Amino acid sequence: MPRRISGSWSTGLRSRTVKEYYARRAAEYEATSWDAFDPREREAVERFVARLSPCKVIDIGCGTGYLTRFLRGRVMGLDQSAEMLELARARLPSAEFVRADVPPLPFPDHAFDLAFSSNVYSHIDSAAARAHFVAEALRVARTLVVLEQTWRPGRARESWEPRRLLDGSEHRVFKRYFTGDELARELDGVLVLALAEFLAVRTPA
Repeated sequence: MPRRISGSWSTGLRSRTVKEYYARRAAEYEATSWDAFDPREREAVERFVARLSPCKVIDIGCGTGYLTRFLRGRVMGLDQSAEMLELARARLPSAEFVRADVPPLPFPDHAFDLAFSSNVYSHIDSAAARAHFVAEALRVARTLVVLEQTWRPGRARESWEPRRLLDGSEHRVFKRYFTGDELARELDGVLVLALAEFLAVRTPA
């Protein structure tokens, strides 16, 4: 029976089931996520992140540091997975990394200029919890940039997607897909990246 992985910002991110899933997935994360996309899309996302202004930035849910490495300035990555962070630290020895169960974000108000997050927001399974995520991000940073996958016809708006890991374990992960207009409206922000597979919104606009 696949285990159901909730992305709830209020409780699900702290759950033992979530932690076990990401611990198991760490070593294969990039091969089963970023490497699976069209190289042109992946490179466009990398260029977008690299063009964000250099500043004091927190990458919320940095994972293995795949996109963290393109951020410029004084960079800190945060994740709940020790296994993911071990890979991120090896990749980016010059950056700071913090392991924390959230919420709340373990930083004072206005600690950063920019909060960046990729493929986290879409795993938060209620509108109220997503609003809480945005409020926490904008408490610690002046600006938030959220990068997510784009909804397209034939793709469910939201569902519990089956994920099978190389160790044979099966999980179901909550995932929501957005159009650019939907994400911009929900974040009360402006669309700053629009690709076939990815989009990004900055808030405040």
